[in-house]
Amino acid sequence: MNICSICNSSLVKDETISQMICSDCGHGYRIYDGNIIEYHKKYYRKNFQRTANEFKDGKVTELFHLARKKIVENRLRLIQKYISDTDNILDIGSGAGTFANALKHHVYNIQCLELDQSLINECKRLGFYTFTKDFLTQDFNNMYDVIFAWHVLEHIDDIHKFVEKCSKLSRKYIIIEVPSKRKPSKIFEGHLHYFTKKSLELLCKSLGLQIVDIMDGVQSPAILGVFK
Repeated sequence: MNICSICNSSLVKDETISQMICSDCGHGYRIYDGNIIEYHKKYYRKNFQRTANEFKDGKVTELFHLARKKIVENRLRLIQKYISDTDNILDIGSGAGTFANALKHHVYNIQCLELDQSLINECKRLGFYTFTKDFLTQDFNNMYDVIFAWHVLEHIDDIHKFVEKCSKLSRKYIIIEVPSKRKPSKIFEGHLHYFTKKSLELLCKSLGLQIVDIMDGVQSPAILGVFK
């Protein structure tokens, strides 16, 4: 890879942190030789947990939800004006349904999409219809008013196809949060892309989306963008 897929500028290899960085928009690319979908199905949550004992006997514990309570509260505060009680919502990369469970009191309906089986089981236990395949291979029979992707896009190989599919399924808004100003860790954390504010804006504009708002994200340092 020598050219940035977002702005078509040249990429420079940073040997110290094993990534390619765009010379213009600053977008970073990490090369991963494995199957990224299988990685997230089987290994991501095992390697990265917010606190100890989030799982017991393969099941999600209440500690999983408690560790994310403040994050969810802050997310709701920031996105409240973009949702209504008549909205049909899709939460991509829903985790154990923590955000969906808080949001359900504010919207008409919310569905989840997750890959990890333990998290899928928890979403279903909480009462959410949950898609269980890769978003880009999933068939949808429904349109959504708002689509959420909280810290998902950085894990996706083909980010153009992902955002394009979101735009086709969404009537009103696509709300995306991605980490920013972070470098790859020594242990692979599932991130294939390292966004800057400029690269996120350019990506969405290139696909015909309008920027409604862009701000600091909840899981700082991060960028939260509202597009339509």
